[in-house]
Amino acid sequence: MAASEAGSWSTYSSSTSPGRPADPLDAVVTRASPFDSGSDLAAFRRLEAAEHRSRFLSRASLLLDASLDYEVTLRAFADLVVPELATLVIVDVLEEDGSAHRVCAKHACTEEIADLFMRLPVGAEDLPITERALRGGPPELVADLAASPGGDSSAALALLAAGSCLTVPLRARGRTLGAIALLTDRSRPSYTAEDMALAGELAERAALAIDNARLYRAAQRAIEVRDDVLGAVSHDLRNPLGAISMCATVLGAAPITPPARVRELADVIGEAVEGMYRLIGDLVDAASLEAGRLSLERRPEDLMTLVARAMEMLRGAARDGEVEMVIELPERLPPVLADAQRVLQVLWNLLGNAVKFTPAGGRVTTRAAVDGGFVRVAVTDTGVGIPAEDLPRIFHRFWTRPRKGSAPSTGLGLAIARALVEAHGGRVWVESAVGRGSTFHFTLPVAAPEW
Repeated sequence: MAASEAGSWSTYSSSTSPGRPADPLDAVVTRASPFDSGSDLAAFRRLEAAEHRSRFLSRASLLLDASLDYEVTLRAFADLVVPELATLVIVDVLEEDGSAHRVCAKHACTEEIADLFMRLPVGAEDLPITERALRGGPPELVADLAASPGGDSSAALALLAAGSCLTVPLRARGRTLGAIALLTDRSRPSYTAEDMALAGELAERAALAIDNARLYRAAQRAIEVRDDVLGAVSHDLRNPLGAISMCATVLGAAPITPPARVRELADVIGEAVEGMYRLIGDLVDAASLEAGRLSLERRPEDLMTLVARAMEMLRGAARDGEVEMVIELPERLPPVLADAQRVLQVLWNLLGNAVKFTPAGGRVTTRAAVDGGFVRVAVTDTGVGIPAEDLPRIFHRFWTRPRKGSAPSTGLGLAIARALVEAHGGRVWVESAVGRGSTFHFTLPVAAPEW
């Protein structure tokens, strides 16, 4: 083989390692050639190398399609790549929240070296092998790590006696899902452009496997969410329907019902119907927000009036729960540019949750202050508080805070509140500590900046 072909795919296709069974495909590179001339021999070897490459990619595809657990699949994939294409392979994956973690590090000979690379954090300062690829950078080939800028400064790379390196991003549907790094030691030829092309094809297949596994996982979560929502909705509808049924039975059984009793039963029916309408409204709002169809009718509104109306709507629930409701607003506040009904919906959700999670004898306080070009509203309770691990999910659709003895909930209220505030150009956040209560903040733009 010509010197220019050193490090090509055919170089690695015939390699074996102790304890690894011989692959019948490896023999394809060494069988006798029917050609006599040097050019014919080179062409023959290129053809056989291409054949082996095609079969290798087929094996990789079958392996990557074998499971919907992508971490298990990628570890098996590393077993296929090492030592055939690399002395060491590293696979890093980006989670959906943007964090990165190392799925596997596989070395051709020793587990100690693999464990060392596995323990190194992704993007470590002295070993940023996949860092650029994880940030969306292009594939990279470093023919000689020792001669690269910075040199072979990593103790891990020195232990490996690293020679060359290929780093390829894992991309699917326009998103970077992770990165693969292939490294050789100095006993093997340096990688070439041909090797990079092969690594790119492997990365495409690996990325597709990750994407498919995540889509499947998302579908499973959606099914679970659907079942949870159906259970919560059926519960929320069963209670008011039971109340209506009970009232209808009482009215139908009594030949003459006193007017006061009729009014009492009519109030119960009205409250039940209002609760059902509210639930249906939440479901419709969630669908409209997701589809981007929700419209706002914004005009200058007096925030004090809106807060007072929202608190009045919850006076009964607060009284029943023995929770004090307090308003602490400055004497003057600028008008906010808002859709009054939608702001009432935000306030009702935040205040309703505060009353619900505050024990008897507690307090719910609403405050407001000017914050630049916005008015910031804060709803503070003296309730049970929210665990730190739940805070990142508190505004997610269909997520509910587990509470012993509480009725199921659709988990839409806070998600809708956040979407409505953001539709106004504001933002919403929460501060909380278990046992010390919570404060939900949101901002609305001032209607008259010169105020």
